[in-house]
Amino acid sequence: MIRRLAILPAAFLLTGSLPPRGAVEDVAWLAGSWRTTSGAERWAEEFWTPQRGKVMLGSGFSGGAGVATSFEQMRIHHDRNGYLTFTAQPNGGQPVSFRYSGGGPGEAMFDNVEHDYPQRIRYRRTGDQLEATTSLVDESKAQRWIYKRVAR
Repeated sequence: MIRRLAILPAAFLLTGSLPPRGAVEDVAWLAGSWRTTSGAERWAEEFWTPQRGKVMLGSGFSGGAGVATSFEQMRIHHDRNGYLTFTAQPNGGQPVSFRYSGGGPGEAMFDNVEHDYPQRIRYRRTGDQLEATTSLVDESKAQRWIYKRVAR
């Protein structure tokens, strides 16, 4: 606990402000069903619930040739320190959390510099299009998916 308290004043002195906390309501635009396809066979989908009780739940899966090859359970919530957090559990593995690091209207970014890959998850929405990007925190090794809203 003492170490964490020492880091926050240092962050304030370097940047002039504390790290952004974010709010679940700020990412409510993510709610919906989203799909992308690549060629005739490859596909990926994400589904996000509307925020309720300061939580959004998400799920995603992808595959090809009629077979799902990966899946992920996700949630956007506040951690015990009040920071907006994206927690993912790919393929039933251990949950990994990413703290909100910034955004604006239709955009949110979450970072975890201690994770091997990805270290950054960014969502950006423009109309009925959702761009999801995973990368290292310096934005190298980026992988990008462009989803379209689908009616369910």
